[in-house]
Amino acid sequence: PATLGDRAGGVLYDVMNVNASGAWVKLGTWQPADNWEQSFAGNGQALTRPMPDNSKPPELVGDTLRVGVFCDISPRYIVYEKCQHVMHIIDRINDKKDGFLDDLLPDHRLFYSMVQTGTTGCAESEAIRSQFDQLYSDLNGVVATIGPFCSDDVAAVTAAEWRAGADISTVVLSPSSTAPILANVGAYPNLLRLSSNDKDLPSA
Repeated sequence: PATLGDRAGGVLYDVMNVNASGAWVKLGTWQPADNWEQSFAGNGQALTRPMPDNSKPPELVGDTLRVGVFCDISPRYIVYEKCQHVMHIIDRINDKKDGFLDDLLPDHRLFYSMVQTGTTGCAESEAIRSQFDQLYSDLNGVVATIGPFCSDDVAAVTAAEWRAGADISTVVLSPSSTAPILANVGAYPNLLRLSSNDKDLPSA
């Protein structure tokens, strides 16, 4: 549908489960279809909860979602301001009594860890992937990252081949990547861009 923007070619989600060790386990994939049987493709993993009787533990009612943030701690650069916005919104989402975004993730809290990015331009692929691995390690798994910002960096950490080799399915939300090539959902899965694709921008 047109509302999917550059994802009109198809949307495919990984279905994840937290096991008894607190690790994320992939149960299969889901994509839009007429019914659940057509939408969900399981991989044989059973849905489990970390309790002896497989019940939902009380401490997981308000579950914590682990989020990585690619940031710049120097106020001299524009990315610093963007990161301040990110951390402000996370604080507002976590405050369930301030009347602002209280209906967003009402049963969850966001816990984030931050890595510092370069101040200008894009990083080398291995450097940005190393930072991604650092976030993954610091948080013992990451549901999503906010950033990277640069299209080359985004391509490096969402490339399907690298993700498969590293067994990473983290959702990447990029505030400013605009490269048309990143619209290829097969080559760059689990990517959500918050800026318009360059090919959709009118000529000046």
